[in-house]
Amino acid sequence: MRKPLILLSVLCVSAVNAFSAADAKERPPHPRQTEIDSLFRVALGRLDAGDASGAVLPLQEALSLDSKNDRAYLKLGDAYLLLKNPDEAKDAFKKALSVRTSPEAYDGIGRALMEGNRIQTRQAIDYFRDALMKDRGYVEAQYHIAQASWKLKDMDAKSEMDRAYKMRPDDPRIHLLLAEWYQFPPVDLPNAILWYERYLQVRPDDLDAAHHLGDLYVRNRQYDKARELMAVSLQKRPDLIRELPIMAQTHLGQGDFDRANELFTTYLDRVDAGERACYDDLTFVGTPDEIKAYAATSSPEERREFLRRFWTERDLVPATPVNERILEHYRRVWVARNRFGEKQTPWDRRGEVYIRYGEPDFRARSDEIDFIKSSDLRVQRIKERLAMGLYGTGFVINTSSLHQGPVYPVTGPGRSAQIIAAGGSSQVPWESWIYFNLGGGIEVTFTDEMLNGRYDYAPIPFGVPGTAIISNSPRVILETVASATPDYYQPDVAGPLTFGTYPAGFRGDGGKTHLEVYTGVPVSEIAYQDSGRIAALERSIALFDTTWREVLRAKDLLSFAASALPDTGAGAFIPDVKAFDLTPGDYHLAVQVTDRVSNRMQAYRQKVRVDRFGTDSLQVSDIELAERIAPHPGPDPFVKNGLRVLPMPSRAYRRDQNPFLYYEVYNLTPDATGQTRYRVDYIIRARRRENLGVKLLSGLGRLVGSDEKKGELTITYDMSGTQRADFLHVELNLQEARTGSHAIRVVVTDLNSGAKTERETSFKIEK
Repeated sequence: MRKPLILLSVLCVSAVNAFSAADAKERPPHPRQTEIDSLFRVALGRLDAGDASGAVLPLQEALSLDSKNDRAYLKLGDAYLLLKNPDEAKDAFKKALSVRTSPEAYDGIGRALMEGNRIQTRQAIDYFRDALMKDRGYVEAQYHIAQASWKLKDMDAKSEMDRAYKMRPDDPRIHLLLAEWYQFPPVDLPNAILWYERYLQVRPDDLDAAHHLGDLYVRNRQYDKARELMAVSLQKRPDLIRELPIMAQTHLGQGDFDRANELFTTYLDRVDAGERACYDDLTFVGTPDEIKAYAATSSPEERREFLRRFWTERDLVPATPVNERILEHYRRVWVARNRFGEKQTPWDRRGEVYIRYGEPDFRARSDEIDFIKSSDLRVQRIKERLAMGLYGTGFVINTSSLHQGPVYPVTGPGRSAQIIAAGGSSQVPWESWIYFNLGGGIEVTFTDEMLNGRYDYAPIPFGVPGTAIISNSPRVILETVASATPDYYQPDVAGPLTFGTYPAGFRGDGGKTHLEVYTGVPVSEIAYQDSGRIAALERSIALFDTTWREVLRAKDLLSFAASALPDTGAGAFIPDVKAFDLTPGDYHLAVQVTDRVSNRMQAYRQKVRVDRFGTDSLQVSDIELAERIAPHPGPDPFVKNGLRVLPMPSRAYRRDQNPFLYYEVYNLTPDATGQTRYRVDYIIRARRRENLGVKLLSGLGRLVGSDEKKGELTITYDMSGTQRADFLHVELNLQEARTGSHAIRVVVTDLNSGAKTERETSFKIEK
């Protein structure tokens, strides 16, 4: 335990001896030099131990004995800087300068000034240059010039960093400056990552730098590296919960929503109430009525229930067990807090828009260093449309400009209104965000009018006549869009996957209803792995009650070889059915199919009324539209009552296809001999009032007759039997039918009791 103390003493003595020797070259030893050296040694020891406050008194005592001791003034200035007292530090460094014009004294004054405002930071650069004039090889001064230039966001900041790096290429502080410069918009992710990595090789315990590098890894989709780095930080500081959102985003980016949800949940459970409120706030995603209703909740339990239902209703893929939409909300809030909340709590106006709509499709900034023109024609069209609304047909955007600035005017010289897109110049920092899928395409302009880093909507300029400048202002545009689209989210998938789906209900056992959910993926939509031509389709189905509480969930993976498909021609599809026995009532149904090879996905959701099929009154089941129906004695997921009913989930037929209908009739009344007698009317009508051209090709029972009026065909069959329930199917002929949407209504009349019931469905005829 004593060896470190002995080593510290030796180091302190060496420093003091060096100080005394250097001082002795210029003036004779002080009569009380031994006492001064002792005080200086104590001060150095306390500074080395991180006790800046404790170093001040011995340095002041040393200076009271020797007021010409410039080295003591320099150390006193360092102590005051560590204590966040730049004014006292500047005085100490100036006294050192008055004793001896050293580069360290000039550099110290500059460091003290750099703690102040922009004007003082600009003055600091002059002192750093004075230090370099005294010693051209004084790296500290060049490093601080680069640091000050970067603080001021000067255009020559990068060249100053390069000079510092050339003077001392192994200095990690310069590596960190370069990393920060490349991290600033326009972000150069590869170079920012490179310099952070070099910095952390030397200073691996800088957890702040590791945090920034982890964020950059995520933005660069290097999820494994980000997760590994954050895991190391958490090993060093298990209480460092700020890394959990970054780790969550790595799993989010790789589609592991369960783990992402666990990490975000852990993070939010551990943050304080103020931070949690930022993530629970619905101001920027809800409708006015929803925001008002949420504000009216009176207990934590009510708020939790409101949030659960709110986010479940917004889940675009509710068939999956984790709500991807709320995870995206958490990600957006985190970004708003960390990228747009540096100068304003919890974020400035950019954060509000980001939480609503996410990453813009195009972004430009006034302080971008690489002026790159967007090649996307959609950007140009949106700007041209906005310009026409603002300035009329005579206005022309300066397309030859190397920078795509905003169309809406921003503050220029003398408070003039400057149109950057037409070649104007701005006196304030600005950002232009463009969203392709909102309001037909919008541009939102933000400006930093007070030059304090806080961005707001670009203000309506003074002295510009007309109402268009108001109605097309960024604030009005956002308010208009938000009233129709409070938030926007599109899942990050390879693209939409086309498939058809619909449910049909039949009588089940024990008072339950047997609900079948049909899906069909066109063969043309399916991707295959290169080896073996193997496809993999994942189907997920979920049911929720009217309050969006989960009732049931099912997921299946269907893998098959291309060679196993019975039909690969035009219109061929892969049919599937999933059945559930449900308590009758109202539900929300969600169906999702994902192609695991291509990562294409589509999800549908709809309200479903699950009817009760009892035992007392005449009823008809839902109508199942089928591709074909044939007898089938063996077990098969598509078999019902001895018939293999292959569904047509798209409910769309070509003219050369014959649609089949399957349905069931319950609770027929037998006569005295036990015979049931009933009539079935098939009423087919087109959306357009015109001749149908649809014929009933085959059906059960005795044809009574048919009657066709313009746009509507009625075909009647009489049926008889001995069972109180019957299972029926018919086939239609569409060869002469017109394309378009059609509806078919099945009306059943019990000829023994006089009871009547009906059911209707629709289908489409394609070319």
